[in-house]
Amino acid sequence: MKKLIIYTAEWCAVCLALKKMLEHHNIAYTEIDLTKIENYKEYLYEKTGYWGTPGIVLDGTVLKGGFPELAGMINRGYFSEIHKESTND
Repeated sequence: MKKLIIYTAEWCAVCLALKKMLEHHNIAYTEIDLTKIENYKEYLYEKTGYWGTPGIVLDGTVLKGGFPELAGMINRGYFSEIHKESTND
């Protein structure tokens, strides 16, 4: 099963859109809310190599295309076997 981790922030509109898209397509993910982490920018950069949110990691690989890349993968049916069985933290 594919493991999807998203790094988000409460104030990030794209993060909200990403979560809504994942929920609409019933795709399981783990959310890391950066607003609860001290030095969140450094933490995000350490995890993804990028400073901006949302950070998206699929099976240990950072999606360099971010939200647009993930949306394209969803539209092509890449996540058809993932269901919302895992927890959204």
